[in-house]
Formats: sequence, C-alpha cells, structure tokens
Amino acid sequence: MIGNRFGVDLGADTVKIYTERLDRITEQKSMIAVRPSTGRVLAAGDAAYEMYAKTPPDIDVRTPSDKGTIADVDRAGFLMKKLLAAADERPAGKRVLYAAAPIDLSRIQKRAFSDMGELCGAQGGVILVDQPVCDARGCGIDTDATRGTILLNIGASCSILSVIVQGQTVISEMLEEGGRHMDEAIADSVRRHTNCLIGPRTAHRLKHALANTGAVRDARKTFGMDAITGTPREVIVSAEIVHEAVMPHLSHLAEAVSELWERMPPQIAENMEKQGLILSGGGARIPNTAEWFAEKTGHGAITARDYEMTTILGLREYMRAEETGAPK
Repeated sequence: MIGNRFGVDLGADTVKIYTERLDRITEQKSMIAVRPSTGRVLAAGDAAYEMYAKTPPDIDVRTPSDKGTIADVDRAGFLMKKLLAAADERPAGKRVLYAAAPIDLSRIQKRAFSDMGELCGAQGGVILVDQPVCDARGCGIDTDATRGTILLNIGASCSILSVIVQGQTVISEMLEEGGRHMDEAIADSVRRHTNCLIGPRTAHRLKHALANTGAVRDARKTFGMDAITGTPREVIVSAEIVHEAVMPHLSHLAEAVSELWERMPPQIAENMEKQGLILSGGGARIPNTAEWFAEKTGHGAITARDYEMTTILGLREYMRAEETGAPK
C-alpha cells in the first residue's frame, strides 16, 4: 500500500495533506471558487483564497467543510482531487485516504467522507481516524500511556475540547467558537469604532497582527470602505478594538474548559493537572493565550510546539504505526 496513502486534515481554513510516498506534508487554503450559474469551478486551494471577498456576486468562493464535517460533498471532492494531484504528481496504484474526523459523526456525515473519496479518485476508500487522538499525538503525547490529557484545538469554524485516556477519546465537545467567529467580531468592532467596513481577510490579518491576551498597546493602519459614503478610506485600528472583539470568544472557551475539568473523575483530573491544558489550532497563535487560559481556569496551560500542524502530524504517526504493525 505504501506510495498511494495520504493523510488528510480537512479544516475549514486549511487542508493539510501527508503524502506517504514522499514523507511530505503540504497545505493549501480550504477554498473553492465556483460560478453557480454554470457550475464551473474557477479555482481551488490557495488560488481560490486569493479571490475570497474580492469577487463579483456571480462567483461563489467558500470552504466545502464546516465544524469538522463536509458541508458540500461535490466541492470537497473537486478540491481534494486538485490538492492530491498537487501533493503527489505520480501516485502508484489505488489511492487510500486517512482522514482525521470528529468521533461523533453521524452515518450521513461518514458517508459524506466516503463520497468525497470516490469523487477525488480514492479508489481504495477513506479511513476515518479519531481527530482528538491525532491531535494529542501531534502534541507529543504518548496517547496509550496517558491517564488523562486535556486538549483544546481552536480551529477556524469551531473548537474541539477533548480528554484522552489510554489511547481513547473519553470526551470530545465541539464548541461554537472559532477563528472565523473572532474575525467577524473584529470586523464588527472596527465598524462600530471607526464607521469603516472591512472584509474577512482584513479582519483575519488584524487578528494576527494585534490580538494579544496580554497588556499590549499597538495599532495598525488599514483600508476599508466608509459605512456612509461607500468610498475607500484609511483608518487606524488599535489593539484595544481587536481585544474587545476577541476576548468574549476566548472567555467562552475558558468557561467550557473549567466546566469540563470539574466534571472529570478525581483520578483523571489529577493526571490532567500534571500536563495542563494543551492548546493547538490556529487560535493558539494569539500571543500569551496559554498564560491567559491558566489564569482564567486556575489550571496550567501550554501551547503545543507545532500548534497549527498537530492533527496532521498525529495522523502521520498513526499511518506509520499501521504500516509497521506497531500499536496505534
């Protein structure tokens, strides 16, 4: 089978692909641009993202995935076909996809992954792998040995709060808070404070430039559209404006962490305390986030070293273990 197996982390923001034959991880934006009137696909991946929030009304640019599941099977299949071809131009034999997925998928949601596999040319099928366990492995956790590890993956469309015990996900909660919710809140906060309209890509850049859970004072010039005149203009966006938008979402996540911790049996909670909360996902990029979570929850917290790559790294480890016959 080696040479035609691919690991896939189909995120709402980025698709990460592990190509076993090349032992390489590639990533592109989880975007596809379509002209709905004709059904013609205009671009996929990074090329589609370049069109995001810049296109006329007759072109639809969006992600085919949402909250760990596939929202549009046809678009997901086309996107994966393009990205797999880019990941390995010379695959040998039937393609097999290993896809990281939430543990509580419905039968319909599982079927969507299978249908996507058929559309993208994965003749060998799609094998679903426990996403929280992959995330833990990518964080460097010995999942078979741990007696209590708590993780929070802050993704684009949602966040996943999980507890791993001896190789099994005992709890996994999908929280309605993610990076795009923060981006939307930033755009709304900028409008209220400056009367200027900005797009989602600009809000995303401001989040990365100015979001900080510490006491940082900074500002950035940015361009938007005047909410009254409709003309372009430059405004100064302060870190306080971004902070005001982001903090409610992080606070909801901190509350969920605290509530889960309180529900855990003492023996598991004790082991969780030894490691602390492990943060991963794009949301972990915000500076001082681990320290802030530790203060708000009263429990230790750390940010994973490769916080944006943990799921695909863990999936790579799973596939390698399966190939060698080692315990997964």
